[in-house]
Amino acid sequence: MITSYHVPTERLLEMKGLYTPPRLTTQRLLLRPMRYSDLQGMHRLRSDPETAALMGISVPPNLETTANYLRSMLDGTASGNWLFWVLTLPGQDAFLGSIVLWNYHPDNNEAEVGYSLLPEHRGLGYMQEGLQAVINYVFTWMQIAAINAYTKVDNTPSLNLLERCSFTYLRQVFDESASGETMHLAHYAIKNRLTYSHPTH
Repeated sequence: MITSYHVPTERLLEMKGLYTPPRLTTQRLLLRPMRYSDLQGMHRLRSDPETAALMGISVPPNLETTANYLRSMLDGTASGNWLFWVLTLPGQDAFLGSIVLWNYHPDNNEAEVGYSLLPEHRGLGYMQEGLQAVINYVFTWMQIAAINAYTKVDNTPSLNLLERCSFTYLRQVFDESASGETMHLAHYAIKNRLTYSHPTH
């Protein structure tokens, strides 16, 4: 449940892309924009073999590889290509995980969400809390019509998470991952009940 929004004054959704995310607060979490100081946390996340397998990426061989990835994500945020939140605990600011909103399609006003959490913070309900905050923000303030999510068909915790957040299962698809693996994915989506079909100018 969201307890407060910190909404910047400029419009957050334009036809060309998405802009820096606002800080979102929930009962237990603070979601803030990603920054370069998150490098160590991001490297721990992407270096975990189980997490890498679920994300369809190769384990980074060194910190510089993760640094290059992080720079590209920050550049993409600055260019309006996606929104990247980091999950933290209020007053601690330590990296717990991340949520990204990307692949925005202006023709149907839909976007895609991705999420990941450090292993030691799983099973505590953090991602459900954070994902629900992002969904509420995206639907209420950005007026996006629907959010899509793709997860491996055997990733039971992720499947359960999406269903707890009211996503609906649509179909199974095959896609090539960043590591070149063919991934068997479940496609889920959640529609905005306010039924916005296009951004309002």
